[in-house]
Amino acid sequence: MADSPAGFIRTQFNRFVLGGYRPLQSVGECVQSLFYLHNELFNILSHGLPILFFAKYATDDQTWSQISYSWLAYLNYAACLSPHLGSVAYHLFMNHRSGAWAYFRLLKLDMCGVWAVQTFGALTTIYATFYCNKLLQASMMTIYILVSSWTLYEAVHATSVYKRMCSFAVQVAIRLLTLLVRLSPLGYGNPYSTKHTFLMDAIAISGGVINLLRVPERFWPGKFDYFLNSHNIMHIMTTIGVFHMHWGAVGDIIWASQYQCNV
Repeated sequence: MADSPAGFIRTQFNRFVLGGYRPLQSVGECVQSLFYLHNELFNILSHGLPILFFAKYATDDQTWSQISYSWLAYLNYAACLSPHLGSVAYHLFMNHRSGAWAYFRLLKLDMCGVWAVQTFGALTTIYATFYCNKLLQASMMTIYILVSSWTLYEAVHATSVYKRMCSFAVQVAIRLLTLLVRLSPLGYGNPYSTKHTFLMDAIAISGGVINLLRVPERFWPGKFDYFLNSHNIMHIMTTIGVFHMHWGAVGDIIWASQYQCNV
């Protein structure tokens, strides 16, 4: 399926994915589609399985128990879960028989999940990077939250994949600026977390570009209908990026709980 300016749904959301589409279905039939092969099954499972990890194992981890008192830890937890929850709902029920009405609302829910991971996930990095300059720390976090509010509006009202990607550009720019400050003598934060901060965005953005370019199915239409098309690859890279975000956030939160600024 694909959104269009006219507001209707086409049966084919990727013109290079030729088969494996489900018909319009009821809620129960959409759930039953978890048990047979179709071209959305990989998308559902690749974001559904990480939910089980973050819902169970992340909270049982010894490192997590050290930071569970922190409000930043709860933001990070929400950031880890949100994109996967929104994505699973979107891909599982996108072919609901309600048609365009259901599809576009599920798409907005998916965008809210993407927004949540980029918004909540970055706050820990900003907090740690400007840790010993409380005025600048508060200013940067406030600016990022305000920019993120505008981003959310743009993302849920975008009418194409390209416009949805562009709606997050200012957020990415602020995170890049934060990373540059972090690498400079003016920045703070756990050195261990810096590489994860970089990899989080580098991997996720690369996945988004692959999805936008429709690679590799563009070159072999119909050969990647079920596995390893551009959207599948983006899902894998997004999940890897979320893990890097989680590892980086855990390191920063533990560092912030122990570091003493020279005032």
